[in-house]
Amino acid sequence: MESPSNTVLLSAGTKCAAAQCGLHDYLPFKCQFCKESFCSSHFRPATHHCEKEVNQDRVAPPCPLCSTPVTIPIGEDPNIAMERHFDNACEVMGRKRNAAPRCARHKCKNVLITPIRCESCKELFCPTHRHPSTHRCTPTISPGKSDTRDNSKVEPQTSRSRSNAGASSSTSKFSGASLLGRQAPRPATTAQQTPKGPSKPAFTTPAAGVSGGTPSSTIHNPFSKVDRRAKAEMESKRKAMTERARKGLLSEKEKEIFAREEALLAQAQGQNSKDCVVM
Repeated sequence: MESPSNTVLLSAGTKCAAAQCGLHDYLPFKCQFCKESFCSSHFRPATHHCEKEVNQDRVAPPCPLCSTPVTIPIGEDPNIAMERHFDNACEVMGRKRNAAPRCARHKCKNVLITPIRCESCKELFCPTHRHPSTHRCTPTISPGKSDTRDNSKVEPQTSRSRSNAGASSSTSKFSGASLLGRQAPRPATTAQQTPKGPSKPAFTTPAAGVSGGTPSSTIHNPFSKVDRRAKAEMESKRKAMTERARKGLLSEKEKEIFAREEALLAQAQGQNSKDCVVM
């Protein structure tokens, strides 16, 4: 028979819910799954065979494609949670997750709960690296400055291209004039050149001698490759004209040109015999 003192002590504690125990514990443990009170020997789910442990098992199985743990809510079929992962978050299936912003500083990469944007480089940083001196700040260039810089780079290029175009056009004019001079020599009166002075003799260009067809009063450079090439071309042309004249294939106009060239050649040979070059 229980005494009144034992009744007071029994009301202070709790009886163990395990069927094989029945111990009255004054400091019981409560199971996190079934919410029952147990003694220190039976409070673990495995020792009292908890039936609700399986229903609340929160083990996250990994995705078979991307190996990412998939969280399964309480009471939901794992297949439904896995299908939802395939449709929305699996990277292998082409679904990219919305990544949280991270600190732009090198070797930091902290997740930004409250990102701070730098006013100079416009990047997002954490509170530790928000100052320009802590993240190697590189100020962004405004559109106006970038345009002026681009224009300053473009202008020298355009001027250079214009100079190249001018040089190419002058070269083409020079070659065209030389070809015209070889095909149809002009009269001697139209190609005379006025010497600048006896004290400063100037070397004539091969184009003037070829296109005009007249001997120049200035001294020619016998070591110039251009002069020798022009002389060789004129000699080849003269031989061709001589051969055609010997066969009687020249027209009246070509005969006049051939006679004029022979006269100019004789005059040039006489002039060259008088010149003296001191090297």
